[in-house]
Amino acid sequence: MPDLLGRHIETRSPLARGPLMRILMLCLATALATGCTAPAKPSDPATPAPTQSATEAPATSYGKTVSASAFVDSIGLNTHFNYGGTAYVYSEPPVVAAIIGLHVKHVREGMLYPFGTQFTSLQHAVHTLSAAGVRTIAGVQATDLMAPEFKTRWATWFDSVGGLAWVEATEPPNECDLNQCLENAVTYQKTLYDTVKGYAPSSSVSVYGPSFANASSYAATGDLSRYMDAGNVHLYTLSQPPETTGNCRVSDACAGGATTGSNIGNTPSLETQLSVARAVSDAKPIVDTEAGLCTTVDSAGGTRYNNVPRDVQAAYWPRYLLHGFGDLGIPRMYIYEIADDGISAPDFDQCGLIDAKAQPKPSYRILKTMLDAVDRSGTVPMTPLAYTVSAPKNVDGNDVSAIALASGDGSYTIFVWNPVSLFYQQSGNGGDSSHPLAVATLAGNLSVGQTFGSAQLTTFDLTTGAATTTTVDASKPIPLSITPAITMVTLKP
Repeated sequence: MPDLLGRHIETRSPLARGPLMRILMLCLATALATGCTAPAKPSDPATPAPTQSATEAPATSYGKTVSASAFVDSIGLNTHFNYGGTAYVYSEPPVVAAIIGLHVKHVREGMLYPFGTQFTSLQHAVHTLSAAGVRTIAGVQATDLMAPEFKTRWATWFDSVGGLAWVEATEPPNECDLNQCLENAVTYQKTLYDTVKGYAPSSSVSVYGPSFANASSYAATGDLSRYMDAGNVHLYTLSQPPETTGNCRVSDACAGGATTGSNIGNTPSLETQLSVARAVSDAKPIVDTEAGLCTTVDSAGGTRYNNVPRDVQAAYWPRYLLHGFGDLGIPRMYIYEIADDGISAPDFDQCGLIDAKAQPKPSYRILKTMLDAVDRSGTVPMTPLAYTVSAPKNVDGNDVSAIALASGDGSYTIFVWNPVSLFYQQSGNGGDSSHPLAVATLAGNLSVGQTFGSAQLTTFDLTTGAATTTTVDASKPIPLSITPAITMVTLKP
C-alpha cells in the first residue's frame, strides 16, 4: 500500500506492504482466538466452481433499522491529491465532482506542509471540497512530528487550509510499523495530541490513534486511549466478502477443496480486526480509516492476488458499508480510494471507485444510486420500521442480510442481500486459478407493517452498475430475488 499521507510513494517488498502483510500477520497473531484455519485439501484449479444453492430451512425474519443520515455520514474516502501524474492532478475537477456527487462529507488527505508549496490541484481541491462541506483527516508525517518546531508547523498549516472548515480530525504517521518508526509510536501520539489540543483554534479537532499493519504492533504499543479521541484501524478483507467469519465457509469454495496457499478461510473477520485494535484504543470508538477492494489486473488480463473483478467490487462495497455500520456500529469507514492512482505499489494501483481517467466504475454507480435514494437531512427523529424479510437460509446455513435506513422525511430504504462469496481467489497472480462462483438466487419476500404512499424495488447490474427500478405494492408481501448484490426497496409516505 502506498504511504497515504506522504509526498512520495515508498518502495517496499510485495510481502511487506499494506493489506497482504496486515492480514497474514493478523491471522498468525490471532489464530487461536479466531479460528483461522489451513485451507482444505488441494484440488485441480481447473475444477468448475462449486454452485452455491439455497438450502431448505425455515424462513427467518428481520427488523433492523438505522438512521439514513447517520449511515451516509459514516462514509469517508481516501484521496491523493498530492500524487503527481495521476487523475488527482490532471483530472482534479472531475475527481472532486465525483466526491461531491456521492454526498460524502469526509476524506482522508494528509497534512502537507507548507501548504502553499503543494500542487495547485491539491490547493484547489481543498478549497472546493471544504466549500462543499467536506472535511479531512489531517494525517501527520513523521518528519513533521519529529521537527523541533512542530507546534509552529501545525498552527501555520492549520490556519493556511482554513482551519476547522477543512480539518475535522488528525492522525499520526500511516502504518508506521511498516516504516521503521514503531518505536516512536507512543511519542508521536503524545506529541500530536498535546499539540492539536494545545492550539486553541484546533482544540476541537479529533485526534485518532495510530494505524498499524501488523496485529502484534497494537499489543506492543499498549493503551494510548488517554491521548486520543478515537482508535484507528485498517479493516481489509482482501478478496473475501465483508461478512467473512475468518473460517472456511461453504460459499468460499472451501468445500470444493481450496488450493494450498489460498487465502480462502484465512482472512480475519472485521470483528476480529477491531478487537485487536482495542489494545491501543481501549473503550474509545474505533474509526476505520482505510479499507480497500482493489480491481487490479495483470498484463494477461487476470485479476491479481487479493484483488477482485470490478463486478465483485460493485457487489461487496455496499455490503461492507451496510454491514460495518448497521451490524458492527463502526462510526466511520474510509474507502480506499476514490480514484485509481495508477502509480501505487503493484496490486494497489486500481482500488478506486472511479478509474484513472475519472470515469465511474460499477461500484461508484451503485453507491451513488444508494445514497441518492435516501434523504440525508436527518431533520426528523428516526422511527424504527416494522418489517420482516423471509427467505431460506443460504448455502452456509446462515440468514440473508437486511438493513433498513430511516430518512428524515419519513421514507425508508431497505437493503437485502445474500452474504456469500462471489469470487474464488487462489494464491498467486489470479488468472485461471481465480474464478467467479456460481450463486443460486434465493426466493424471499418483504412485508412491512405500515401503509406507504409508494414503493419501488431496485436491482443492480454488477457489470455496469445500472439500476432497474419497478413499482411494487407494499400493502402485501413483496417478492424478492435475493442475490449477493443488494436489492433496494424504497418506501415513501
